[in-house]
Amino acid sequence: MFALSSLVDLGYSPIDEAAHFEYAVHLFNTWTLPVLGEQYLWDASAVNSVNFCETNPGTINHEAMQGPVYYIFLALFGSAIKDSTACFIAFRIIGLLLVACTAVGLNKLTRSLFGLSVSQSQVCRLLMLLTILSPVYLYRAARLNNEIMVCFLFAVLLYQFFLSFKDNRTYRYWLVSLLSVLLFLTGKSA
Repeated sequence: MFALSSLVDLGYSPIDEAAHFEYAVHLFNTWTLPVLGEQYLWDASAVNSVNFCETNPGTINHEAMQGPVYYIFLALFGSAIKDSTACFIAFRIIGLLLVACTAVGLNKLTRSLFGLSVSQSQVCRLLMLLTILSPVYLYRAARLNNEIMVCFLFAVLLYQFFLSFKDNRTYRYWLVSLLSVLLFLTGKSA
């Protein structure tokens, strides 16, 4: 249902979706990050080309203060897509794929910690329903926002962190450190 809404409803979500889209478009058009400390005016033509809303070209993109990892990730995919609407839909689908990857990561984590998969444990199923499978989370995932990547990276971080206690391999500590840095650089909410 949420995947279908991503394809059919091209209206921007009130949760800063237009600003997230513009940040990613800015990256793959210029291959530069917004300069912090300067007023970063967004490209209204990029935002208006998707759903034909009237966005003021003098709007300051407040999302420019966010870490760049999510937007760089989107820009790598978006640079190959020439149509703005197709790019916008692809970005939404990438968010839903990150949700699926997060679910797989959480399932691996519960299997590692408790020896049970989500399909074997009622407690694990309840936790999944209350978190990643909640309608609020899935609605947010069907729209552009960097919190979806934060959730994915955090699930991978937890999995690697708990595995580091089991096998005590040095590379896991480096991986946990790298994931922590990526989380920090994904969003200020991390």
